[in-house]
Amino acid sequence: MDQLEFARNVTLKVAQGITEENADVIPNGYPNSLRWQLGHINVSVVGIVFHFANEIPNLPEGYMELFKTGTQIHWMEYNSAFN
Repeated sequence: MDQLEFARNVTLKVAQGITEENADVIPNGYPNSLRWQLGHINVSVVGIVFHFANEIPNLPEGYMELFKTGTQIHWMEYNSAFN
């Protein structure tokens, strides 16, 4: 669990340096934005942890569908569709 906590802390520190403007940029060679990548990390970790704890993941409604492996979504499109 120390490794998980370390990875979480590093990810949060890096994420704090991402501006709103940069969060939706899709870097060359990547299929998704930085915002999607962070959502994917969260969904993946929560999914794994809750799976091995034999519990249902505690995620906001729709997050699994938005950020699971193989998905591609632009956050601005999501916001337009659901706000």
